[in-house]
Amino acid sequence: MVADDTKFWREKISTILSHSGLEVLEAESGEEAIRLCSDPARPVDLLVLDLVMPGTDGFEVVRQLRARKLTADLPIVAITSVFKPEQFPHGCQALGLDTIVEKAASSNQLLFIFNKYLNRDRAPQRPAPRIASFLPGFLRAGKGPEVRCVITNLSCSGAFVGTMRPLQLGSELCLLFSLPEDVPICAFARVVWVNDGDRATETGYSRGMGVVFKDLEAAVRRALAAYVKSEIEKG
Repeated sequence: MVADDTKFWREKISTILSHSGLEVLEAESGEEAIRLCSDPARPVDLLVLDLVMPGTDGFEVVRQLRARKLTADLPIVAITSVFKPEQFPHGCQALGLDTIVEKAASSNQLLFIFNKYLNRDRAPQRPAPRIASFLPGFLRAGKGPEVRCVITNLSCSGAFVGTMRPLQLGSELCLLFSLPEDVPICAFARVVWVNDGDRATETGYSRGMGVVFKDLEAAVRRALAAYVKSEIEKG
């Protein structure tokens, strides 16, 4: 998860992470970061956190997350253009942070640091893996027309959407499809990975895009969770 009140930095850091094949959630405020990180249905593996935000700042976000069982051990990397590590004589760990990096760092430097905490030796927090599926549906971006697509990979947090004309990285869309037994699903999502052209040939996957669901309604989340669980139990 990337939490920053500035759109430019949210998008820059999200792009760095999503280009590595990671699913990325975004929060525009400290309050939203706490709410999303505390969702037991979709635990996060790393929080990249701006320290200076209006309202609930990064320091308060860390304090609240460290006080909760679900997020007590969540890796938190502070990214800032205001503070420097040497400004904290007792170390960033005393603040509940794993490390502090400057926003001016290069993309390669940031990714190296993020991967250090994403891949450290700890129990994974991800929910159940995605399930194979073949669910026909439609997608719509903005006010554009509905375009046919197929959901070929599905989880409670996202999906792979097969389509001959994938949208650009970062695009937002609405997905309309049905689970078995005609359970309708309407989900807003963001594109975090694109498989098109030469990349589709190299990977062997069909053309399409990986998407992350955004703020699913409770009923939709329950329906997805029940379907994913039933398919996993079938083996």
